[in-house]
Amino acid sequence: NLFIMNINPECVEQDKQVLEVHRTYIDVHILLQGIERIGWKAFEDVNQEVKPYEKEGDCALFSDSATTWIDLYPGQFMIVYPEDSHAPIIGQGKIRKLIAKVKI
Repeated sequence: NLFIMNINPECVEQDKQVLEVHRTYIDVHILLQGIERIGWKAFEDVNQEVKPYEKEGDCALFSDSATTWIDLYPGQFMIVYPEDSHAPIIGQGKIRKLIAKVKI
């Protein structure tokens, strides 16, 4: 019911990142190194689907623009629920983060 991914991705530009939505897992984004911006928009307000939901990856993607932006610094975290469309890994350079996936 819980697994944690330790990732070291290259960040993308804010206008290039899409919103993602999960149904089965809550995400806990925990930043370890770098600065990460995460976009957010209420799921009820998204409608520009670019990838339908797939149970295998527990993810659907939307091209809507986020309405809120959160900057995370090392030691900070953000919890996103299924009703939270979110666009992670925005910024410059590489970051290191943990993503805890908690099954609902």
